Amino acid sequence: MFAHQLARRASLAPSSSFTVAKRFYPAVKPPVKRPDPLRDVPAQKLDGGNLTFYHRPPPSSPSPYSMSTAPASPLLRPPSTPVNLQPAPISDPSAPPALKPLPEPKKHHITEAAAVEMRRLRAEGWSRLAVARKFKCSPILVSIVAPAPKQKYSEHWENMEKVKEGWGPRKRVLREVRAKRKEFW
Repeated sequence: MFAHQLARRASLAPSSSFTVAKRFYPAVKPPVKRPDPLRDVPAQKLDGGNLTFYHRPPPSSPSPYSMSTAPASPLLRPPSTPVNLQPAPISDPSAPPALKPLPEPKKHHITEAAAVEMRRLRAEGWSRLAVARKFKCSPILVSIVAPAPKQKYSEHWENMEKVKEGWGPRKRVLREVRAKRKEFW
């Protein structure tokens, strides 16, 4: 506490040399006071007053305190409207506009001459992505039509063996465990 605050408190306190600090906020948060659900509800005494029957018609809007209409867990909530995965026909004028444009259909119509050209480019060392951009098709199609030459695969595995030699013991063991787990797939 700063000196000027202590001086102010001392001037407000009764004439004593000992000042006690007071807390101006509650120590514990007060409990939430929810309204009584049986207040203002018509009741009927039955069986000589031993049994009370309360009649509560459903409210016009759901109560925020209800666990049946608004459960705490989102897993217990009823599913929202089902998602329509099929796009609405464009000819339907009442349909709202699409949120994002439909993707272009993939072009998998590669002629035999284009396939030969792809194989030639791949043999020259072109990447799948570069060949796919040239022929306006997917890189997966390029890898199917014109796989990489065997020499490239062998170079890749030789490089991987050199990299694996630099691994520490922990990484080596973890990779072996992963390979063992993969055997059980």
